Amino acid sequence: MKGKSFINYCTQQRDNSVFRKLLDARGISLETAQLYNLGYNPKFWRCKGAAWGHEEECRVVSLPAGLVIPSYEPQSGLLLGIKIRKIDPAMPKYHQVIGSSDALTVFDYKPGSPVVVLESELDSILLTQEAGDLVWIIALGGSSKKPDLYLDGLIRRSPKVIHVPDYDDAGAASIPFWAKYSNSKLYCTPREKSVGDAYLTGLDLRNWIAQIIVRGNHEL
Repeated sequence: MKGKSFINYCTQQRDNSVFRKLLDARGISLETAQLYNLGYNPKFWRCKGAAWGHEEECRVVSLPAGLVIPSYEPQSGLLLGIKIRKIDPAMPKYHQVIGSSDALTVFDYKPGSPVVVLESELDSILLTQEAGDLVWIIALGGSSKKPDLYLDGLIRRSPKVIHVPDYDDAGAASIPFWAKYSNSKLYCTPREKSVGDAYLTGLDLRNWIAQIIVRGNHEL
């Protein structure tokens, strides 16, 4: 089982009740999940590294149960990586499948539009669902990750960079890098740790983003 085959298998599990509950817990609709090819892996798999083209790097590729989040190259649609939001509370929250690119994930790039920078891919997908016609979005997938030269150029050409780090130590550590962009401003959600958590407690993400674009509300 290779990357594309695994994604195809996981997208066929969307009728699974656990998958639907995971989406509901994030505020993500089934239509949005289909649009961004989210899927569900119902059980732990251990695959031979050679079958995935990674015989030299590892003998085994681990695929834990959970919400499966693929990332794609924006122009070609090439599969760049697979991340799994694990359902086992005793394990670390996320697992990046070996061989995945460390490139940042871009959602709905729109030349001439503001860009929102978030940490989580799932929060980014939620924001595209709620306000994707107003902005394009970058998911860091880890607060310490940086854009490559191509993405750096897109960021610099954007009229406004809206950096919304998670309200924790990792989010704080990302602030100095993004402050280097002259078009970047730092924002926080009016409540809760992250965009996703704020949405689940009633924040109208579309209205919040629209106000930031027009008036700069909640700038730090």
